[in-house]
Amino acid sequence: MATKTKTKPAKLESSEDAELAVATSSHAQGDFNQSDIIMPEIKLSQGAGALGDWPKGQLVVDAEFEVAKPATITVLSYKKQYVEYIPYGTGETSRFFDTEEEVVEAGLSLKWADNQRPTANAIMDTMICIHGGPDADPAQFPYEFKGGRYLFCIWRIKGTSYDTAAKHIVTADATYLKGDIRKGCFSLVPTKAENSKGSWWVSRLSRKGLNEDDFVGFLGEFM
Repeated sequence: MATKTKTKPAKLESSEDAELAVATSSHAQGDFNQSDIIMPEIKLSQGAGALGDWPKGQLVVDAEFEVAKPATITVLSYKKQYVEYIPYGTGETSRFFDTEEEVVEAGLSLKWADNQRPTANAIMDTMICIHGGPDADPAQFPYEFKGGRYLFCIWRIKGTSYDTAAKHIVTADATYLKGDIRKGCFSLVPTKAENSKGSWWVSRLSRKGLNEDDFVGFLGEFM
Protein backbone atom coordinates (compact mmCIF):
# COMPACT_ATOMS: atom_id res chain seq x y z
CA MET A 1 0.00 0.00 0.00
CA ALA A 2 1.66 3.22 -1.13
CA THR A 3 1.70 5.77 1.67
CA LYS A 4 2.70 9.42 1.89
CA THR A 5 2.43 11.78 4.83
CA LYS A 6 1.02 15.26 4.40
CA THR A 7 -0.09 18.13 6.62
CA LYS A 8 -3.51 17.26 7.91
CA PRO A 9 -6.32 19.58 6.68
CA ALA A 10 -9.47 20.51 8.51
CA LYS A 11 -11.59 17.38 8.62
CA LEU A 12 -14.98 17.12 7.01
CA GLU A 13 -18.17 16.12 8.73
CA SER A 14 -20.17 13.18 7.46
CA SER A 15 -23.30 13.73 5.40
CA GLU A 16 -26.39 14.64 7.37
CA ASP A 17 -28.16 11.79 5.60
CA ALA A 18 -25.63 9.13 6.61
CA GLU A 19 -27.13 7.30 9.56
CA LEU A 20 -23.90 6.43 11.34
CA ALA A 21 -23.97 4.25 14.40
CA VAL A 22 -23.07 6.51 17.34
CA ALA A 23 -21.49 4.31 20.00
CA THR A 24 -22.40 4.79 23.63
CA SER A 25 -19.55 4.70 26.12
CA SER A 26 -19.29 4.55 29.88
CA HIS A 27 -16.46 7.09 29.57
CA ALA A 28 -18.51 9.73 27.71
CA GLN A 29 -21.08 12.17 28.98
CA GLY A 30 -23.38 14.49 27.07
CA ASP A 31 -25.82 14.50 24.15
CA PHE A 32 -23.91 13.05 21.17
CA ASN A 33 -25.17 12.57 17.61
CA GLN A 34 -23.86 12.21 14.06
CA SER A 35 -22.66 15.81 13.91
CA ASP A 36 -19.98 14.90 16.45
CA ILE A 37 -18.41 12.32 14.11
CA ILE A 38 -15.67 13.28 11.64
CA MET A 39 -15.39 10.98 8.64
CA PRO A 40 -12.38 10.53 6.36
CA GLU A 41 -12.85 11.67 2.76
CA ILE A 42 -11.33 10.20 -0.39
CA LYS A 43 -10.57 12.45 -3.33
CA LEU A 44 -9.03 12.09 -6.78
CA SER A 45 -5.91 14.22 -7.17
CA GLN A 46 -5.93 16.60 -10.13
CA GLY A 47 -2.55 18.14 -9.27
CA ALA A 48 -4.13 21.34 -7.96
CA GLY A 49 -5.74 22.82 -4.87
CA ALA A 50 -5.40 21.02 -1.55
CA LEU A 51 -3.95 17.98 -3.36
CA GLY A 52 -1.58 20.01 -5.53
CA ASP A 53 1.49 18.26 -4.11
CA TRP A 54 0.15 14.81 -4.94
CA PRO A 55 0.68 13.10 -8.31
CA LYS A 56 -2.29 13.42 -10.64
CA GLY A 57 -4.67 10.49 -10.77
CA GLN A 58 -4.07 9.27 -7.22
CA LEU A 59 -6.80 8.28 -4.76
CA VAL A 60 -5.98 10.24 -1.62
CA VAL A 61 -7.61 10.07 1.82
CA ASP A 62 -7.64 13.28 3.88
CA ALA A 63 -4.51 14.48 2.01
CA GLU A 64 -2.62 11.97 4.17
CA PHE A 65 -2.20 8.71 2.27
CA GLU A 66 -2.86 7.09 -1.08
CA VAL A 67 -5.12 4.11 -1.71
CA ALA A 68 -3.73 1.48 -4.06
CA LYS A 69 -5.33 1.23 -7.50
CA PRO A 70 -7.59 -0.28 -8.56
CA ALA A 71 -9.53 0.10 -5.32
CA THR A 72 -12.39 -2.23 -4.43
CA ILE A 73 -15.30 -0.39 -2.81
CA THR A 74 -18.80 -1.07 -1.55
CA VAL A 75 -21.32 1.78 -1.51
CA LEU A 76 -23.30 2.06 1.72
CA SER A 77 -25.45 5.06 0.79
CA TYR A 78 -25.68 7.78 -1.84
CA LYS A 79 -27.49 11.05 -2.43
CA LYS A 80 -27.86 13.01 -5.65
CA GLN A 81 -27.95 16.81 -5.58
CA TYR A 82 -27.21 19.72 -7.87
CA VAL A 83 -24.56 22.36 -7.23
CA GLU A 84 -24.24 25.82 -8.74
CA TYR A 85 -21.13 26.39 -10.83
CA ILE A 86 -19.04 29.25 -9.45
CA PRO A 87 -15.82 30.20 -11.31
CA TYR A 88 -12.69 29.66 -9.24
CA GLY A 89 -11.39 32.71 -7.42
CA THR A 90 -14.63 34.69 -7.23
CA GLY A 91 -15.03 34.11 -3.49
CA GLU A 92 -18.70 33.27 -3.94
CA THR A 93 -20.33 30.21 -2.38
CA SER A 94 -22.17 27.63 -4.48
CA ARG A 95 -25.82 26.90 -3.80
CA PHE A 96 -27.08 23.33 -3.54
CA PHE A 97 -30.43 22.02 -4.80
CA ASP A 98 -32.27 18.74 -4.34
CA THR A 99 -34.26 18.74 -7.60
CA GLU A 100 -33.99 19.94 -11.19
CA GLU A 101 -37.08 22.06 -10.57
CA GLU A 102 -35.24 23.98 -7.85
CA VAL A 103 -32.33 24.52 -10.23
CA VAL A 104 -34.61 26.02 -12.88
CA GLU A 105 -36.44 28.16 -10.33
CA ALA A 106 -33.08 29.63 -9.30
CA GLY A 107 -32.48 30.70 -12.90
CA LEU A 108 -29.78 28.10 -13.54
CA SER A 109 -29.39 25.46 -16.24
CA LEU A 110 -27.99 21.92 -16.44
CA LYS A 111 -27.41 22.13 -20.20
CA TRP A 112 -24.87 23.65 -22.53
CA ALA A 113 -26.26 26.64 -24.45
CA ASP A 114 -24.59 28.88 -27.03
CA ASN A 115 -21.25 27.22 -26.26
CA GLN A 116 -21.60 28.21 -22.59
CA ARG A 117 -21.19 25.60 -19.89
CA PRO A 118 -24.08 24.66 -17.56
CA THR A 119 -24.55 26.92 -14.57
CA ALA A 120 -25.31 23.93 -12.34
CA ASN A 121 -24.23 20.30 -12.32
CA ALA A 122 -25.27 17.01 -10.75
CA ILE A 123 -23.16 15.64 -7.91
CA MET A 124 -23.44 12.55 -5.73
CA ASP A 125 -22.38 12.28 -2.09
CA THR A 126 -21.65 8.72 -1.03
CA MET A 127 -20.56 6.77 2.00
CA ILE A 128 -18.29 3.93 0.91
CA CYS A 129 -16.29 1.07 2.38
CA ILE A 130 -12.85 0.58 0.83
CA HIS A 131 -11.61 -3.03 0.89
CA GLY A 132 -7.98 -2.83 1.96
CA GLY A 133 -7.03 -6.50 1.99
CA PRO A 134 -5.32 -8.48 4.77
CA ASP A 135 -2.01 -6.59 4.43
CA ALA A 136 -3.44 -3.08 4.63
CA ASP A 137 -2.07 -0.73 7.28
CA PRO A 138 -4.36 -0.95 10.36
CA ALA A 139 -3.82 2.78 10.97
CA GLN A 140 -5.29 3.54 7.56
CA PHE A 141 -7.81 0.69 7.40
CA PRO A 142 -8.92 0.41 11.04
CA TYR A 143 -11.87 -1.97 10.63
CA GLU A 144 -11.34 -5.73 10.49
CA PHE A 145 -13.64 -8.46 9.23
CA LYS A 146 -12.66 -12.07 8.56
CA GLY A 147 -8.99 -11.25 8.13
CA GLY A 148 -9.54 -8.32 5.77
CA ARG A 149 -9.12 -4.66 6.65
CA TYR A 150 -11.51 -1.88 5.66
CA LEU A 151 -11.93 1.89 5.68
CA PHE A 152 -15.24 3.75 5.77
CA CYS A 153 -15.14 7.21 4.21
CA ILE A 154 -17.15 9.77 2.30
CA TRP A 155 -16.70 10.34 -1.44
CA ARG A 156 -18.19 13.19 -3.47
CA ILE A 157 -18.59 12.35 -7.16
CA LYS A 158 -18.72 15.39 -9.43
CA GLY A 159 -17.84 16.70 -12.85
CA THR A 160 -17.16 14.16 -15.59
CA SER A 161 -16.93 11.47 -12.93
CA TYR A 162 -20.70 11.71 -12.48
CA ASP A 163 -21.09 9.88 -15.80
CA THR A 164 -18.25 7.42 -15.24
CA ALA A 165 -18.99 6.57 -11.60
CA ALA A 166 -22.24 7.90 -10.13
CA LYS A 167 -24.44 6.58 -12.93
CA HIS A 168 -22.93 3.12 -12.50
CA ILE A 169 -24.01 3.14 -8.86
CA VAL A 170 -27.58 4.10 -9.74
CA THR A 171 -27.71 1.55 -12.55
CA ALA A 172 -26.44 -1.29 -10.35
CA ASP A 173 -28.87 -0.42 -7.57
CA ALA A 174 -31.81 -0.32 -9.98
CA THR A 175 -30.93 -3.52 -11.85
CA TYR A 176 -28.83 -6.49 -10.75
CA LEU A 177 -28.51 -5.44 -7.09
CA LYS A 178 -32.29 -5.03 -6.93
CA GLY A 179 -32.40 -2.07 -4.57
CA ASP A 180 -29.72 -3.28 -2.15
CA ILE A 181 -26.58 -1.41 -3.17
CA ARG A 182 -24.55 -3.01 -0.36
CA LYS A 183 -24.87 -6.42 -1.96
CA GLY A 184 -22.35 -5.56 -4.66
CA CYS A 185 -18.85 -4.12 -4.86
CA PHE A 186 -17.12 -2.07 -7.53
CA SER A 187 -13.64 -1.56 -8.91
CA LEU A 188 -12.61 2.11 -8.74
CA VAL A 189 -9.94 3.15 -11.24
CA PRO A 190 -8.77 6.71 -11.97
CA THR A 191 -8.66 7.26 -15.73
CA LYS A 192 -7.15 10.09 -17.73
CA ALA A 193 -9.59 12.00 -19.95
CA GLU A 194 -8.70 14.44 -22.70
CA ASN A 195 -10.28 16.90 -25.09
CA SER A 196 -9.17 19.86 -27.19
CA LYS A 197 -8.80 22.04 -24.07
CA GLY A 198 -6.57 19.70 -22.09
CA SER A 199 -6.59 16.62 -19.87
CA TRP A 200 -7.89 15.69 -16.44
CA TRP A 201 -8.61 12.60 -14.35
CA VAL A 202 -11.96 10.94 -13.74
CA SER A 203 -13.11 8.22 -11.37
CA ARG A 204 -14.35 5.17 -13.26
CA LEU A 205 -16.40 2.39 -11.67
CA SER A 206 -16.98 -1.09 -12.99
CA ARG A 207 -18.78 -4.10 -11.61
CA LYS A 208 -16.57 -6.21 -9.32
CA GLY A 209 -18.81 -8.87 -7.81
CA LEU A 210 -21.29 -9.66 -5.05
CA ASN A 211 -20.76 -9.41 -1.31
CA GLU A 212 -21.51 -12.26 1.08
CA ASP A 213 -24.47 -11.81 3.41
CA ASP A 214 -22.27 -11.76 6.52
CA PHE A 215 -20.19 -8.94 5.04
CA VAL A 216 -23.37 -6.96 4.34
CA GLY A 217 -24.23 -7.52 8.00
CA PHE A 218 -20.82 -6.15 8.98
CA LEU A 219 -21.54 -3.01 6.96
CA GLY A 220 -24.85 -2.63 8.78
CA GLU A 221 -23.00 -2.43 12.10
CA PHE A 222 -21.35 0.75 10.86
CA MET A 223 -24.45 2.47 9.45
